[in-house]
Amino acid sequence: MFRRRQEVFLPPQTRYSRGEALTVWERYLERGLSELEKGNYDDALADLDAAIEDSPNIGELYAARGLILYYMKRDDEAEVDLAAAISYDRHQWMTHYVRGLIAMRKKNYDLAIENFSQAQRYVPTRPEVLHSRAMAYWGQGNTDAAIADLESALEHLDKKDKQAKEIKKTLADFKKKT
Repeated sequence: MFRRRQEVFLPPQTRYSRGEALTVWERYLERGLSELEKGNYDDALADLDAAIEDSPNIGELYAARGLILYYMKRDDEAEVDLAAAISYDRHQWMTHYVRGLIAMRKKNYDLAIENFSQAQRYVPTRPEVLHSRAMAYWGQGNTDAAIADLESALEHLDKKDKQAKEIKKTLADFKKKT
């Protein structure tokens, strides 16, 4: 199902990475993720639909669309895309990460930890994966594991980074409660 933007739908402009022009699907993905960051979910979804229409066998695209659908609180549709992402690339860390987020939303902490741990195997230093798994451990009641993951996440961030400040605050709160 191809979604169109409200305004005239223009393809993304040619961009370059390491001196080479990005492919059409890469440009749609880039623009879609930019729209996601701005909170323009419908536009982001339209871009990912276009990317998938252009290159339907790339797992990363389905994982990104699953992330957008997660933000739109359309978890069942996100799961369909995440299953497609796994079928094309079982090592796509974003797929496991988003599945963990969906499990967290459902308060299924065991499943969330399992998914975040799988994502962490592929990207061991991604702070958002470690932070999310810490929240799942906390929800499960495993404070030691939660604190360890928060401390590990901090090691991989610039101490002045906004995310680092949030993690430091959460870590201090967790330590107070133990």
